[in-house]
Amino acid sequence: MANPFVVTVDTAQVDSYFNGLSARASTPSPAYIAIGEYLTRAADQNFARQQTPDGQRWASNSRLTIERYLATKGGAKALNKKGQLNSKGALLVSSKKILQGHTGLLRHRLFYRLVSDGVVYGSPEVYAAMQHFGGQRSRYPHLWGDLPARPFVGLSGADEKTVVSIMANYLRGTL
Repeated sequence: MANPFVVTVDTAQVDSYFNGLSARASTPSPAYIAIGEYLTRAADQNFARQQTPDGQRWASNSRLTIERYLATKGGAKALNKKGQLNSKGALLVSSKKILQGHTGLLRHRLFYRLVSDGVVYGSPEVYAAMQHFGGQRSRYPHLWGDLPARPFVGLSGADEKTVVSIMANYLRGTL
């Protein structure tokens, strides 16, 4: 007959880990804040790069947009006597950023807000959805012309991985 032996398992570390995990999972606000901060920075970078979250270039400004932009930035001073762009006008046109008018509100008022089960982010500007999704003048007569979609919020594959990583780090207690 073999001699009996006793194995004692101390689960204190495991219990502590799971208690911490449970506590963090029940109060995820710090992770949501980190995610909101990340997403608003990512959207701001979309404006800087003039591209969609997945890296596609936005449609260029239309001729009408450029003409109206020039009219607000000096009008006749941007044109020569034949009505063509002079050097000042060419500089203005080349510096005109897509989706970034003279106020910059669409880009500079990006925000996030915590909700009960996550975070929402975007722009509070009335025209943000129209700029993001586009629109047709036939449906929206106030437009200068048809407006192409220029998505500026959303998640790329890399953004999705970062959001998951933020949440995983929070649950591990390393955020």
